[in-house]
Parts: sequence; structure tokens; C-alpha cells
Amino acid sequence: MRYFTITLGLFLAGALLFIVFLSIVPGLEIRTNELVIVDDHNEVFRLIEKNTPVRIEIANERWGEAVLENPEILFEIWKVIQEAKSYPNRYIPNQDRIEGYIYFRDGSREYFSISDRFQLGEYFLECKEDDLSIAKLHRIFRHTLETKKNLLTMVENTEEIYLFRAEDSFVPDSASMAKITGDAKSELLTYLTLAEKVEESTDLTTLLLEQGVEPLFHLTFYVKDSEEKETPIVLSVLSPEYFTLMDTGFLNRNVIYFKGFLYDYCRNQMKGH
Repeated sequence: MRYFTITLGLFLAGALLFIVFLSIVPGLEIRTNELVIVDDHNEVFRLIEKNTPVRIEIANERWGEAVLENPEILFEIWKVIQEAKSYPNRYIPNQDRIEGYIYFRDGSREYFSISDRFQLGEYFLECKEDDLSIAKLHRIFRHTLETKKNLLTMVENTEEIYLFRAEDSFVPDSASMAKITGDAKSELLTYLTLAEKVEESTDLTTLLLEQGVEPLFHLTFYVKDSEEKETPIVLSVLSPEYFTLMDTGFLNRNVIYFKGFLYDYCRNQMKGH
């Protein structure tokens, strides 16, 4: 399916702009200086301002679970929530849905759910159309979920993994595809275990600026969602030292960078294909 390969290339190209941004702005910075009028101010803030969040447990049906405890990020998340607008009795769609619990300093907790709007306890929050604060929250939670540990679990549980060269189309039954099973799958898990998620990297930024986003290999595996639809997760090898991860099951897709040696693994597995 050449359309799939072309689409994947476009998403990876967009990721170049993101990694350059990270190189300019150190760390995970979230700007929340925009002022948003809050409906039902007293009712919402009776919940929001009761005390300080100290921990967020996050869950997603595809990616499993994760915990967010970084005080600086928790503070920025709380700023976004405080600046959002309240809409009672609004439905949270299942598309891209992430949920969990926010734990407070006094030992209490509140349920939350987020997609294109945010549910906290009984209240539903969203922002004006020109404000991306809720989208920022969703990206933070996704970034927290998309860990190496959760990736390893998904790879271990999947039954169909395909490897192919980036210039080839994704056609599962073609001779140009390598199906990863048995010892080859165990070896893949070993390589992924040794990889590390990249938050900032001068070397990676230089690579992307000088060479652009031109993948060498793609590793694709499928995960079923609650509606029994299969959507792929794609690992794309950029160089001997770097590869990316993209989950096409999310409507709003983003690219995660890893440092690892999947290039050597893919080159060995593709011999004879």
C-alpha cells in the first residue's frame, strides 16, 4: 500500500520541525499565558483549588499504564486546567481517549478523562477554538504513556510484526517483506530493551537538519482497539543509531524518537529479501 508509505513519510517529515523546536527550547515547556474566562467559576474552582496534585496515574487501552510525578509538569498541567472553560454534562469521545486519576496532597483523588476535552470529576473542561491548552495536556499524557516499557509489552504480545525497506510498499505477502517471529522476535525485544527514549539530542537534531527524515527500514505491528479495528504502530529506522515510533491508532499522531541500534538488526533480518 504505497499510500501508507507516503503518508508515513509525511508524518516523519513533520517530526523534523518538532525536534528542532526541542533543541531550541530546553526541556518540556508548556506556555499557558493565555487568559480564558471560566464559566461556573466558584463551582469548578471549589474542586480545582482544594489542594495540590502530587501524582497522576494514566491509562490507555493500547498503551497500558504510566505514572506522572514530576512536580514541574504537574504544576503546568494544573495551570492549564485552571485556565480552561467549564461545560457541564459534555460527552468525552473514545477517539484518542486517555483516562486515570489525579491524586492530591490531602490523600484524595479525582477521576479524569481526556480527548478533545477534559473531564475532571463531574466537570468537563475545554478551551476556545484558537487555544490549544487541552491539546497540550493530551500530548503530555501521551508522551508519558509512550515509554519503552509499554512498547516492549505491546511488541511481546503482538502476533504479527513485519519488516520492510522504506522504499518498498507495505504488502504483507510480498517477497520484500520479512515477518518477525520466534527467535527473530526475541532478538528484536533485546534490541528494544537496550534502546532509550530521546528527550533532547544535539546529535539527532544535527542528523535531521543535515539529512532530513529519510527512513531506511520500517517495522510495523498491529494492535486491536476496543472496536476490533487493527491500526499499526510503526518503528522507522533513520540511521544506525536512531529510530522513531509512531502510533497510527491515534487520530492526532506524533513521533517519538529513540536511540538504539535497530539498523543492525533490520539489515541482518532483511538478508535474502
